[in-house]
Amino acid sequence: MVKLRYDPEARAEVIVGAEYYEACREGLGHQFVDAVEAAVRRLRANPLLYPFMRRPYRRCPVAKFPYSIVYRQDEEGIYVAAVAHGSRKPGYWLDRVEK
Repeated sequence: MVKLRYDPEARAEVIVGAEYYEACREGLGHQFVDAVEAAVRRLRANPLLYPFMRRPYRRCPVAKFPYSIVYRQDEEGIYVAAVAHGSRKPGYWLDRVEK
């Protein structure tokens, strides 16, 4: 199995998203986390399947939610830079990877 690393801010985005959806409707936060985990399983199984958004970063959509997992594959495995909401400013996560 491919090694997976998360940017700390990407982990925080999952938590914030889950809290938001849980506040909207009980159980929806858990559904969000399950959908993110399913997307991660898909991209780990076939990391080259998803299109580039900004090389070397690819975007894997999260089913049923307006989020995508932004990641790159490198010699260490897969690095998740963001779990990005589709309505957020595009490329907001670039500052965390271009330091």
